[in-house]
Amino acid sequence: MLGQFSEAEALLIKAGVQPGTIDGVLLDLGCSSMQLDAPERGFSLRKDGPLDMRMDGD
Repeated sequence: MLGQFSEAEALLIKAGVQPGTIDGVLLDLGCSSMQLDAPERGFSLRKDGPLDMRMDGD
């Protein structure tokens, strides 16, 4: 299931999920510090590497 957190209840109801039957939820909260701290990714100002600041790298 993919959607916005604000739509979670409606998405679950639409999918036929019964209340009290979910054991866990996985959320993608965006960038991790590992992505931002890797100098080759182009985001780090503290480590030597290209300063690119683009997620796609193209």
